[in-house]
Amino acid sequence: MDIKAARYTGEFVNMAPHGRGETLERDGSRFEGEFRNGTRFTYVPNAQAANGAAGATSPGKEFNADGTLRYEGEFAAGVAHGAGRYFLADGSRYEGHMRDGQMTGVGKLFKVRFARLRV
Repeated sequence: MDIKAARYTGEFVNMAPHGRGETLERDGSRFEGEFRNGTRFTYVPNAQAANGAAGATSPGKEFNADGTLRYEGEFAAGVAHGAGRYFLADGSRYEGHMRDGQMTGVGKLFKVRFARLRV
């Protein structure tokens, strides 16, 4: 098993995480999504396609250690890859394309606006 998480909860095949599941990492962060053969769902390039899985991504969610949502969207090779929403620590969010865990391509960044309160 390739998962190095503190805890895995979910489906197993041949004693390995396979199907929908969740990991709780040692730092307290969490991942919910698809697992195949003991690892987070992996992108299969067209040249290495197996069983028609070429170019596939899988939906999932990543959470920060405090339980707040970090990323919700498509994953490949265990990282954000495809369409999704990334939530920044300041409350802003990015909605758009991700590639290898990075914001790229077409997307929108929604910044948080702070209002002054009179007391």
